[in-house]
Amino acid sequence: MKHIHTFEQFVNENVTSDNLEMIGPNVDELLDAINRLNGTQMSGKAFKYRDNVKLNPIDKTGHIISNDKFSIEVIPEGIKSPQPNTATYLREANLFLESLKFNCKLYKTK
Repeated sequence: MKHIHTFEQFVNENVTSDNLEMIGPNVDELLDAINRLNGTQMSGKAFKYRDNVKLNPIDKTGHIISNDKFSIEVIPEGIKSPQPNTATYLREANLFLESLKFNCKLYKTK
């Protein structure tokens, strides 16, 4: 398995099955979480990588993955230096969302 060091390398991979996925209780919360990570907020602290990576939802309607979970696939775009590695970005994004009391998480899909 090839290790991808930066989001720019991740985005430039020609493997369409390797995207990111936001999973949570409803579509509205997923879209709100994506917006917060992208730096759209009314008040409060901003995500530290908001200027480095923008998440673009593939489908804003999401899809049901179980009785109480929804999923939206996202593609990282607008990559700017300094670029976090994928693991760092995912960890920091999920900690940021948790600190804001979101009930969703960002995952790398296989």
